[in-house]
Amino acid sequence: MMAFHLYTAGFGSLDPFKQRNLHLTFALVVAFLLMPPRGRAREDGPGWGSILLALLSLVPMLHLWLDYRRIFYRIEYVDPLTTMDHVTSVLLIALVMIACVRVVGAAMAIFVGVVIAYAFLGQYLPGFMRHQGLSWDMFAEQEALSLGGIYAVPLAVSSTYVVIFVLFGSVLVRSGMGEVMIDVARVIAGHTRGGPAKVAVISSGVFGSINGSSVANVVATGAFTIPLMRKTGYSGPFAAA
Repeated sequence: MMAFHLYTAGFGSLDPFKQRNLHLTFALVVAFLLMPPRGRAREDGPGWGSILLALLSLVPMLHLWLDYRRIFYRIEYVDPLTTMDHVTSVLLIALVMIACVRVVGAAMAIFVGVVIAYAFLGQYLPGFMRHQGLSWDMFAEQEALSLGGIYAVPLAVSSTYVVIFVLFGSVLVRSGMGEVMIDVARVIAGHTRGGPAKVAVISSGVFGSINGSSVANVVATGAFTIPLMRKTGYSGPFAAA
Protein backbone atom coordinates (compact mmCIF):
# COMPACT_ATOMS: atom_id res chain seq x y z
CA MET A 1 0.00 0.00 0.00
CA MET A 2 2.76 2.44 0.95
CA ALA A 3 4.74 1.65 -2.21
CA PHE A 4 1.69 2.22 -4.40
CA HIS A 5 0.86 5.61 -2.90
CA LEU A 6 4.47 6.78 -2.92
CA TYR A 7 4.75 5.78 -6.59
CA THR A 8 1.57 7.60 -7.62
CA ALA A 9 2.56 10.64 -5.56
CA GLY A 10 5.89 10.85 -7.37
CA PHE A 11 4.94 9.82 -10.90
CA GLY A 12 1.30 10.81 -11.11
CA SER A 13 -1.98 9.25 -10.04
CA LEU A 14 -3.78 6.58 -12.00
CA ASP A 15 -7.15 7.13 -13.59
CA PRO A 16 -9.42 8.48 -10.80
CA PHE A 17 -11.60 5.37 -10.77
CA LYS A 18 -8.61 3.01 -10.51
CA GLN A 19 -6.77 5.17 -7.97
CA ARG A 20 -9.72 5.34 -5.62
CA ASN A 21 -10.65 1.70 -6.14
CA LEU A 22 -7.16 0.45 -5.26
CA HIS A 23 -6.95 2.77 -2.25
CA LEU A 24 -10.30 1.54 -0.97
CA THR A 25 -9.30 -2.09 -1.53
CA PHE A 26 -6.11 -1.61 0.48
CA ALA A 27 -8.10 0.07 3.25
CA LEU A 28 -10.67 -2.74 3.40
CA VAL A 29 -8.03 -5.46 3.51
CA VAL A 30 -6.12 -3.66 6.28
CA ALA A 31 -9.32 -3.07 8.25
CA PHE A 32 -10.37 -6.72 8.12
CA LEU A 33 -6.92 -8.15 8.87
CA LEU A 34 -5.82 -5.69 11.57
CA MET A 35 -9.09 -4.63 13.22
CA PRO A 36 -10.66 -7.69 14.89
CA PRO A 37 -14.40 -7.94 15.52
CA ARG A 38 -15.69 -7.14 18.98
CA GLY A 39 -14.78 -9.79 21.51
CA ARG A 40 -11.58 -10.88 19.77
CA ALA A 41 -8.13 -9.62 20.79
CA ARG A 42 -5.88 -8.18 18.10
CA GLU A 43 -3.01 -10.34 19.38
CA ASP A 44 -4.93 -13.46 18.35
CA GLY A 45 -4.52 -12.53 14.70
CA PRO A 46 -7.27 -12.46 12.06
CA GLY A 47 -9.81 -15.25 12.16
CA TRP A 48 -11.12 -17.16 9.18
CA GLY A 49 -14.04 -14.76 8.88
CA SER A 50 -11.71 -11.78 8.67
CA ILE A 51 -9.54 -13.50 6.09
CA LEU A 52 -12.62 -14.32 4.01
CA LEU A 53 -13.77 -10.69 4.15
CA ALA A 54 -10.30 -9.53 3.09
CA LEU A 55 -10.40 -11.90 0.11
CA LEU A 56 -13.90 -10.75 -0.83
CA SER A 57 -12.59 -7.18 -0.84
CA LEU A 58 -10.55 -8.11 -3.91
CA VAL A 59 -13.64 -9.02 -5.95
CA PRO A 60 -14.88 -5.46 -6.69
CA MET A 61 -11.32 -4.44 -7.59
CA LEU A 62 -10.89 -7.35 -10.00
CA HIS A 63 -14.27 -6.65 -11.57
CA LEU A 64 -13.38 -3.01 -12.17
CA TRP A 65 -9.95 -3.73 -13.60
CA LEU A 66 -10.97 -6.69 -15.78
CA ASP A 67 -14.05 -4.94 -17.19
CA TYR A 68 -12.75 -1.39 -16.94
CA ARG A 69 -13.31 -0.31 -20.55
CA ARG A 70 -17.01 -1.18 -20.47
CA ILE A 71 -17.56 0.34 -17.02
CA PHE A 72 -15.67 3.53 -17.84
CA TYR A 73 -17.22 4.19 -21.26
CA ARG A 74 -20.78 3.11 -20.53
CA ILE A 75 -23.48 5.79 -20.38
CA GLU A 76 -24.53 6.16 -16.76
CA TYR A 77 -28.20 5.49 -15.98
CA VAL A 78 -28.78 4.47 -19.62
CA ASP A 79 -26.75 1.33 -20.31
CA PRO A 80 -28.09 -1.66 -18.35
CA LEU A 81 -26.10 -3.20 -15.52
CA THR A 82 -24.77 -6.73 -15.79
CA THR A 83 -25.25 -9.44 -13.19
CA MET A 84 -21.65 -8.98 -12.05
CA ASP A 85 -22.29 -5.24 -11.67
CA HIS A 86 -25.11 -6.01 -9.27
CA VAL A 87 -23.08 -8.59 -7.34
CA THR A 88 -20.05 -6.35 -6.88
CA SER A 89 -22.22 -3.36 -5.93
CA VAL A 90 -23.94 -5.28 -3.14
CA LEU A 91 -20.62 -6.75 -2.03
CA LEU A 92 -18.79 -3.42 -1.99
CA ILE A 93 -21.51 -1.63 -0.02
CA ALA A 94 -21.70 -4.49 2.50
CA LEU A 95 -17.91 -4.65 2.92
CA VAL A 96 -17.65 -0.90 3.50
CA MET A 97 -20.36 -1.06 6.18
CA ILE A 98 -18.72 -4.04 7.92
CA ALA A 99 -15.35 -2.28 7.88
CA CYS A 100 -17.07 0.82 9.26
CA VAL A 101 -18.37 -1.21 12.21
CA ARG A 102 -14.89 -2.49 12.99
CA VAL A 103 -13.03 0.80 12.63
CA VAL A 104 -15.53 3.48 13.67
CA GLY A 105 -18.27 1.61 15.47
CA ALA A 106 -21.80 0.38 14.90
CA ALA A 107 -23.40 3.83 15.21
CA MET A 108 -22.01 5.04 11.88
CA ALA A 109 -23.02 1.84 10.09
CA ILE A 110 -26.54 2.08 11.54
CA PHE A 111 -26.82 5.67 10.35
CA VAL A 112 -25.72 4.63 6.84
CA GLY A 113 -28.24 1.79 6.91
CA VAL A 114 -31.03 4.22 7.80
CA VAL A 115 -30.03 6.51 4.92
CA ILE A 116 -30.01 3.56 2.49
CA ALA A 117 -33.44 2.47 3.74
CA TYR A 118 -34.73 6.01 3.27
CA ALA A 119 -33.50 6.00 -0.33
CA PHE A 120 -35.75 3.03 -1.12
CA LEU A 121 -38.66 3.66 1.25
CA GLY A 122 -38.91 7.44 1.12
CA GLN A 123 -41.70 7.27 -1.46
CA TYR A 124 -43.95 5.72 1.18
CA LEU A 125 -43.34 8.39 3.82
CA PRO A 126 -45.73 11.31 4.39
CA GLY A 127 -45.16 15.04 4.10
CA PHE A 128 -41.83 16.69 3.47
CA MET A 129 -39.93 13.41 3.95
CA ARG A 130 -41.52 11.87 0.87
CA HIS A 131 -39.57 11.61 -2.39
CA GLN A 132 -40.17 9.95 -5.75
CA GLY A 133 -38.25 6.81 -4.86
CA LEU A 134 -35.04 5.27 -6.11
CA SER A 135 -34.56 2.09 -8.12
CA TRP A 136 -31.88 -0.43 -7.19
CA ASP A 137 -30.12 0.05 -10.54
CA MET A 138 -29.81 3.78 -10.00
CA PHE A 139 -28.65 3.32 -6.41
CA ALA A 140 -26.05 0.68 -7.30
CA GLU A 141 -24.75 2.77 -10.18
CA GLN A 142 -24.46 5.90 -8.07
CA GLU A 143 -22.82 4.23 -5.08
CA ALA A 144 -20.47 1.65 -6.61
CA LEU A 145 -20.13 2.19 -10.37
CA SER A 146 -19.51 5.90 -10.70
CA LEU A 147 -17.31 8.62 -9.20
CA GLY A 148 -20.16 9.55 -6.89
CA GLY A 149 -21.20 7.64 -3.79
CA ILE A 150 -18.37 5.58 -2.34
CA TYR A 151 -15.86 6.84 -4.91
CA ALA A 152 -16.73 10.52 -4.43
CA VAL A 153 -14.56 13.47 -3.34
CA PRO A 154 -13.70 12.26 0.21
CA LEU A 155 -12.14 9.07 -1.16
CA ALA A 156 -10.42 11.08 -3.89
CA VAL A 157 -8.75 13.34 -1.31
CA SER A 158 -7.87 10.38 0.90
CA SER A 159 -6.31 8.40 -1.95
CA THR A 160 -4.10 11.24 -3.20
CA TYR A 161 -3.29 13.71 -0.40
CA VAL A 162 -4.31 12.51 3.05
CA VAL A 163 -2.57 9.15 2.77
CA ILE A 164 0.74 10.82 1.87
CA PHE A 165 0.56 13.14 4.87
CA VAL A 166 -0.25 10.21 7.17
CA LEU A 167 2.67 8.19 5.77
CA PHE A 168 4.99 11.16 6.24
CA GLY A 169 3.75 11.62 9.79
CA SER A 170 4.37 7.95 10.53
CA VAL A 171 7.94 8.29 9.27
CA LEU A 172 8.48 11.28 11.55
CA VAL A 173 7.06 9.38 14.52
CA ARG A 174 9.16 6.28 13.89
CA SER A 175 12.32 8.32 13.32
CA GLY A 176 11.91 10.18 16.62
CA MET A 177 11.37 13.62 15.07
CA GLY A 178 8.26 14.14 17.19
CA GLU A 179 10.36 13.92 20.36
CA VAL A 180 12.92 16.33 18.90
CA MET A 181 10.19 18.90 18.21
CA ILE A 182 8.87 18.52 21.75
CA ASP A 183 12.37 19.03 23.18
CA VAL A 184 12.78 22.22 21.14
CA ALA A 185 9.43 23.49 22.38
CA ARG A 186 10.40 22.71 25.99
CA VAL A 187 13.60 24.71 25.63
CA ILE A 188 11.63 27.67 24.28
CA ALA A 189 8.64 27.70 26.63
CA GLY A 190 9.00 24.92 29.20
CA HIS A 191 10.27 27.25 31.95
CA THR A 192 7.52 29.87 31.54
CA ARG A 193 4.11 30.07 33.21
CA GLY A 194 1.74 27.59 31.61
CA GLY A 195 4.75 25.88 30.10
CA PRO A 196 3.15 22.49 29.30
CA ALA A 197 0.35 24.16 27.33
CA LYS A 198 2.83 26.31 25.43
CA VAL A 199 5.00 23.27 24.72
CA ALA A 200 1.94 21.53 23.26
CA VAL A 201 1.05 24.51 21.07
CA ILE A 202 4.59 25.09 19.81
CA SER A 203 5.39 21.43 19.16
CA SER A 204 2.09 20.87 17.37
CA GLY A 205 2.62 24.03 15.32
CA VAL A 206 6.12 23.00 14.29
CA PHE A 207 4.95 19.52 13.39
CA GLY A 208 1.96 20.89 11.50
CA SER A 209 4.18 23.22 9.47
CA ILE A 210 5.75 20.22 7.73
CA ASN A 211 2.87 17.76 7.93
CA GLY A 212 -0.77 18.54 7.25
CA SER A 213 -2.26 15.49 8.94
CA SER A 214 -3.98 16.20 12.25
CA VAL A 215 -4.00 12.47 13.04
CA ALA A 216 -0.24 12.21 12.57
CA ASN A 217 0.20 15.36 14.67
CA VAL A 218 -1.71 13.84 17.58
CA VAL A 219 0.26 10.60 17.34
CA ALA A 220 3.62 12.35 17.18
CA THR A 221 3.22 15.09 19.80
CA GLY A 222 -0.12 14.58 21.53
CA ALA A 223 0.90 11.25 23.03
CA PHE A 224 3.36 13.20 25.20
CA THR A 225 1.89 16.70 25.55
CA ILE A 226 -1.68 15.72 26.45
CA PRO A 227 -0.71 13.57 29.50
CA LEU A 228 1.79 16.27 30.53
CA MET A 229 -0.93 18.95 30.50
CA ARG A 230 -3.31 16.76 32.48
CA LYS A 231 -0.67 16.13 35.16
CA THR A 232 -0.30 19.89 35.66
CA GLY A 233 -4.03 20.42 36.20
CA TYR A 234 -5.54 20.98 32.77
CA SER A 235 -8.77 19.14 32.01
CA GLY A 236 -8.80 16.28 29.53
CA PRO A 237 -10.96 18.04 26.90
CA PHE A 238 -8.86 21.23 27.16
CA ALA A 239 -5.60 19.30 26.82
CA ALA A 240 -6.89 17.37 23.81
CA ALA A 241 -8.16 20.53 22.12
